[in-house]
Parts: sequence; structure tokens; C-alpha cells
Amino acid sequence: MAKVPFGPHPDDASGPRAHPRGRTRQPLHRAYRCPATARSPQVREASVERYRGFAALHGVLAAGPQIRVGRLWAGGLIAALCAVLVTVAGALVARGVLHVPVPVPVSPRVDGLAVSAAYALCMGALTLQATGLLHVLMLVSPRPVSMLAWVCGPVTGIATLAPLVVRAGLEARIATAAINLATGLVVIGLLAATASLSARWPGPPDLDPWP
Repeated sequence: MAKVPFGPHPDDASGPRAHPRGRTRQPLHRAYRCPATARSPQVREASVERYRGFAALHGVLAAGPQIRVGRLWAGGLIAALCAVLVTVAGALVARGVLHVPVPVPVSPRVDGLAVSAAYALCMGALTLQATGLLHVLMLVSPRPVSMLAWVCGPVTGIATLAPLVVRAGLEARIATAAINLATGLVVIGLLAATASLSARWPGPPDLDPWP
């Protein structure tokens, strides 16, 4: 017969791990050596129910969040409106206060209002395209916000550096680059927040893993 740890040997001999003072150490409750646990059917049923609960929870989380399309595109429209406002404000400050013709390489003799309106509409259209890209990424990517940042971040960098290499005044190039950078950062931040608000994770399954 096998020797029982922390207890006397059946042949009245000390086991290899017997208590030094000859006392028998009782096993912890609900441990695998606990006799009450081994004979209790409720504990076995609880373990099975717990496993089923974890399996159901894993299946629910693996399915991914539900996308609230209306909230996603409403946030995209708000982001596009903010991009338009940032662009218009930057153009008004550059042309009206600093007397710097933006954006470059538009001729300074062109009507400033028409140029600012076209510039802002282009920013709004690009924001809506970024919203569509975010929608696709939320359907196919496990981390859509990170993927959006990896796509829109380099685009914002290119839009910031491109005005600096054209032939125009230094002030106009810097102002255009600053407007593009500010607009890109605003759009990325708003779309990231929109993605978090429009993704609804399902609640816990009906089976409680901790009975």
C-alpha cells in the first residue's frame, strides 16, 4: 500500500513525509486529497458547470463585438465636421491674421474664401473615407484602432511633410503643414473614440461559471 504523506503508515511505520511530531496533518478543504471533496457530488457538478461557463464565455468573446453602424457613421460625420472646422479656422487665421496664403501651392492671387472652402471640403471627404476604412477594419481586424493608426498616421505624416518641399514661401509652407498635422491628429483621435463607442461587447453568457 502506498504511503500517505503527512500521516502514519498503515503498518504503524512513519512514512517518508510523516509529521516530525507524529501528528497527522489534515488536508485542506476542497483540495484534491480532501476526502470530503472526493466524496461530494456537488463539487464535481460545480467543476463541470464552471468549465461549461468558461467555454461559453470564451465562445462569446471569440465572436467579437457587435458594431453599431449608426453610431459609427454618426461619429464619422462628427469627425468630418471637426476636420472641416479645424481646416477653416486654420486657413482664416493664416490668411486673415498672418496674411499667409494657404494652402500651398495655390497661387496667392486666387480667392481665399473659395480656396479655404475647397480645402476644408477635401479634409471632410478624406475623413469620411477614413470612417469607411475604420468600418472595414472593425469587421476584419482584431485591433481596428491600432490598424487605423498605422494607416492614417503615415498619411498624416505625408500630408504634413509634402507642403514643406514645394516651391512657395516659408510661412505658407509651415502654415499648411501645421493645418494638415492638426487636422490629421484630430481625425485620428475622434475616430479612435468613435470605434470604442460603437463596438458593443456581448454580456456574460447565461451559464454562470461561478455557481
